[in-house]
Amino acid sequence: MVVTKNNVISIYYSVIDMDGNEIDSNKEFEPLQYLHGGENIMPSLEAALEGAVINEERKITLEPHQAYGDYNDQLVVSVDKEKFPANLGHPEKGMIVDINEGGEMMVVALEGNKVILDGNHPLAGKTLHYPKLEMFLDWSEIQRKSIFIKICNLLGEKNKDVFAVRFYHCNN
Repeated sequence: MVVTKNNVISIYYSVIDMDGNEIDSNKEFEPLQYLHGGENIMPSLEAALEGAVINEERKITLEPHQAYGDYNDQLVVSVDKEKFPANLGHPEKGMIVDINEGGEMMVVALEGNKVILDGNHPLAGKTLHYPKLEMFLDWSEIQRKSIFIKICNLLGEKNKDVFAVRFYHCNN
């Protein structure tokens, strides 16, 4: 079976940068589940997974423009500490600040009387490598019931109960 639109796909992944440093991984956690074709993950990653064979391991590389965009120097601003909103508390490196336009900026540095804010995504400008992306089909309850009904209709009333017990046992 291949990855196609409307399949619920589960993936285990790790992401490394150009220097081989691991940026993100879910190997120690639950797999990432998404509806293929539902625009739940980066479009370029979804496109790279289209047509993949279930249980296949894939290596994928996404250039910055395919992932979180190129780094934009114009999204880095300097603000006087006294103009930093008091309701946000004392500015600290790594702090995320909500801005009026609905976006976020991160405090990336404190330089004297200045707070340096960056509106770029932390992975903007980075090439992302997925060296070993493992995927498998996650049969939703709706998909299982749909297949169950189709098979039961093919089998007819005589064999429906035997199949129902086996199907339930194998899928739960």
